[in-house]
Amino acid sequence: LGRGVYGVAGGLRFAAGMEGAGGGGFPSIETFAEVAEAGVSSPQFTSLCTWLVSELRALCPLEEDVSPACGPEDVETFQIEMSGLLGELRCPYPSLTTGDVTARLRTPENCLQLLYFLSSELLAARLQARKRPPSPEQKNRSKEAVRELQLICQALGMPEADPGCPVPQLMADIEAKLNLWSPS
Repeated sequence: LGRGVYGVAGGLRFAAGMEGAGGGGFPSIETFAEVAEAGVSSPQFTSLCTWLVSELRALCPLEEDVSPACGPEDVETFQIEMSGLLGELRCPYPSLTTGDVTARLRTPENCLQLLYFLSSELLAARLQARKRPPSPEQKNRSKEAVRELQLICQALGMPEADPGCPVPQLMADIEAKLNLWSPS
């Protein structure tokens, strides 16, 4: 893949900003519309698509990956990679999965449809991830954190916390004890 300087910095800044965009680290509908209007040749569009795919890949085992188009020479490669990903995800929209690969994202409507499809897949994957029981590693980390909080309580001379005490309550108790000791 060629990585020219055409829009690289702007596209990367845009993608990096997606973490805090919209509610819960998700871009707004207005952002989707603006980026879709710019089209497939826009570094912002390909960066947003790449960000959505990377977030999805963190939750789902996917074979296909998508790289942002950093210049006009990368747009066709982006479209081919996206076509493979859409096939793997079994995208139900013929406008995104049939016909000439390089013609599928020519209209703002199809670009917007792609963004909506990727975002809905990501939201579904996030919901599924929440339903999964915690892994043994996550449980161990949680137990370790609670153990450390209990040691802090012990060091502050606080009574031993009830094992069923929620972590936020334990933190509030520690904060209250520290506030008693700090000069006002």
